[in-house]
Amino acid sequence: MAESAANNKKKTKNTKNTKKKNSSNSKSTSSGGSVSSALDVAKSIAKNNRYGYSRNNRWGNPNYDCSSFVITCWERAGVPVKSKYGASFTGNMREAFVRAGFRCYRLSPNQTFHLKKGDVLLNEGVHAAMYYGNGKIIDATEHPANGDQIGVRKNSSGYGWQYVLRYEG
Repeated sequence: MAESAANNKKKTKNTKNTKKKNSSNSKSTSSGGSVSSALDVAKSIAKNNRYGYSRNNRWGNPNYDCSSFVITCWERAGVPVKSKYGASFTGNMREAFVRAGFRCYRLSPNQTFHLKKGDVLLNEGVHAAMYYGNGKIIDATEHPANGDQIGVRKNSSGYGWQYVLRYEG
């Protein structure tokens, strides 16, 4: 009888290990899919001249500001940062995104950080963007000289990024 209980314990333990392995494999697959989906949404919005920049009318009807743009991209990619976790502006994005499966990296001034496509760059209360790749970001921002813009541009330390939020599923 004791031998049978020991065998059952082993079986249970092996089952748990198998489940862990399978869930970690699906996690990386779903994470990659969500990141590419969020970037696809961002590119689609940026290419559509119907959208502009506005802090007052900011949820895609027809404009966005920096935070509503990033939040919308992740929501449409299936990560419920707004609908489930309440992200609504740069001041509450960090907490909501972490609760939705993002890892938060705190940056210090002039720190070099290896960014990955889809990373959310955040300066709380100031600006949010997504890392596009090749030293560029995609964001919604107001440019007095060029007008309101949503698009891809060179990443600038002038935003004073405080955090990198990386989706891990």
